[in-house]
Amino acid sequence: MVARIQKGLITRPLRTAALLLVAVALAMVAVGLAASAVRLAVFTVGARDFPAAVSRDMTDEAIVHFPFRGRTRFVRVAIDPAEVSAAEKLDTSRVFSSIGPVRETYIRTLVDAASRSGTVDRIASDLRSIRADLALDDDAYLELIARFVQEIPYGTVDNEVRLPVEVVADGSGACDDKSVLLASLLVHEGYNTAIWTFDSQAHAAVGVRCLGPGMLGSGYAFIETTVPAYVGQVGGTLGSFARWRRSPDLVEVGGTRLYTADLESAFVASALERARWSARELRPYVTRARKAPSRWRDAYVAAAKRQASAQELASLLVFARDDRARLFALLTQSGAR
Repeated sequence: MVARIQKGLITRPLRTAALLLVAVALAMVAVGLAASAVRLAVFTVGARDFPAAVSRDMTDEAIVHFPFRGRTRFVRVAIDPAEVSAAEKLDTSRVFSSIGPVRETYIRTLVDAASRSGTVDRIASDLRSIRADLALDDDAYLELIARFVQEIPYGTVDNEVRLPVEVVADGSGACDDKSVLLASLLVHEGYNTAIWTFDSQAHAAVGVRCLGPGMLGSGYAFIETTVPAYVGQVGGTLGSFARWRRSPDLVEVGGTRLYTADLESAFVASALERARWSARELRPYVTRARKAPSRWRDAYVAAAKRQASAQELASLLVFARDDRARLFALLTQSGAR
């Protein structure tokens, strides 16, 4: 039998080469999977121990300021050197670069660890004080947390995902850094939270469980973390679904509390987009109204007035975007569509 197999291998060199290539490929896949499992296990252990990093010497303080409800708000965060050191040692380079269930495990593990960190707890404590001062309900409180993260300046993009302590200490963060920060804060405060990953745009954002259909019928409203925006407002290249080479992935990370103002927020965000569009499209009539022949002047003047009204509405919806409930009432009472 052995002799027959040996003879077959010798007399069929192409088949033999193909079998060898398959065997080598399978071996490489097995080695790669084993290495990936080891890296994930090491990461999980490091992340599990991360929240326990506490120092008695916290002399440095980071101050994050942001506008909310007509005033500049301040969040003061004592920076724990032990937590900074633990964050720097944790290899986060594969959190978003992985795919499938491995990436989901990385993201869930990282957000869980960050949500239990001292930094997130101290940030949440200051945000809860602002909530109490303004008597915010659960929906408005979520919008406060989102605004805090959105107003942190955009930082440098690299392979590593920086943890919340690094983001507030440096005063900046990329989309993945800020999405982990926001998701960690929301989980810490009990909100049913997820992270969106957009591989086509190399982008990350946050989702919150809502009453309506949510983004793409997922049941999770979209929250942009890099710029100020309404909950549910999708802009930039993400606003054109046709540009997506593949649908985004949604990774649920914990929490139970719902965001119940998603339909109101979507209505206000839609009104903002319509106002911006009208102001842009009607802008030429501002000049034409001054130069038009008399027979066209009245029509051009009317169009110029509509442009001014649209621009005024867009400015209001941007300036007061942190008071979604009042804007929704204003828009619906005035019959704006």
